[in-house]
Parts: sequence; structure tokens; C-alpha cells
Amino acid sequence: PIAVCDTGIEVALGTSGLARVWTMSLDNGSFDNCGIPELAARRVVDTISVGPVDSLVYSDWSDYVQFDCMDAGMEILAQLRTSDAAGNVSICHARVTVVDRMAPWCGGLVDQTVACSSLPTDFLTTNVRQLTEIFGAATAYDNCTAFAQELLPETGTDVDGNCVITRRFTAVDASGNQALQIFTQQ
Repeated sequence: PIAVCDTGIEVALGTSGLARVWTMSLDNGSFDNCGIPELAARRVVDTISVGPVDSLVYSDWSDYVQFDCMDAGMEILAQLRTSDAAGNVSICHARVTVVDRMAPWCGGLVDQTVACSSLPTDFLTTNVRQLTEIFGAATAYDNCTAFAQELLPETGTDVDGNCVITRRFTAVDASGNQALQIFTQQ
């Protein structure tokens, strides 16, 4: 058989942080005069150094190759193996670009009302460390790894003249995606 791979594959990680590329997506017209009863795929999982020559370590052959958050932003080498009825085998190589396009988001905090007398005497509305110690930290959620980033708070007064501190948060993930909305806590 003659194995022919698609060379420009891009796969986006899903909500679980995983993506699969099936053999039929790697195949770009492989052929054999007697037909191809079997396709299998595998991917590079590690590069190890063996003396002066680098060796590639592959996953097991399967109906698909799987990618996860550790692959985001990388181009991964995959192989497609075609086998014909007579047991002849041909292998081609494809480069799969793994992307994470899912935006993270923040949450985990509720609005709070406190008496000014319960705040420390050195309390500053712009001291993020103090705000976190007193009112808690936001949590970032994502299909991969993300962290919550606190922005400078906004201060003002409500209609009754009470001080209102609006804490603002965004989330950023390892791929550089940023939350689409600002999360707030008052």
C-alpha cells in the first residue's frame, strides 16, 4: 500500500481538555491495488536521548491519536499505518497542531457586607493582599490550567452613603486565552 497523510491538521482541545484525531482524518488518499483493510495511527509521546542520536517514543497503534492540555500550542508528529490484505505495510507522517481556544472564566466568590469597624486599622481598598485575606480569592475555571488575576478594585458609595468596594477579576489560561467577562465581587 501507499500511505498518504494529510499534512496540515489542526485540532482544538474540547471542554475536557482532550482531542482525538481519527485515522480517517489523518488519511489523505492512501491506496493499494487490492484495497486497504486496516488503518492505524499513533503519535510521538516523548523524545529521549540515546547517546548521540535522539529517539522518538510513540504511543500504541490505535484507531485514533489523542491529545491533551500538555500538547496545547505544540506541533505533534503522528503516523498513519496502512496495511493491505497481504500484510504489506506503509507508514506516512503528519504534523498535528494542537490548539486551545476555550476562554477561562472566574467565579467562587459572593458579595459580602461588613461593618467598617471590623476592618483592620491599616485597611487599604487598593491592597489586593488584604482584600484576598478578608474577602477571599476568586477561582479560575478552564478546560486546561488557568489562574485568576485580580484587577485594581473600584471604590464608590451606594445610595445610602455606604462605601462599596467592587473587586474585579479576570482569568488567563496557559495558552494565553483570557476570560470574556470580568467577574466582580462587592
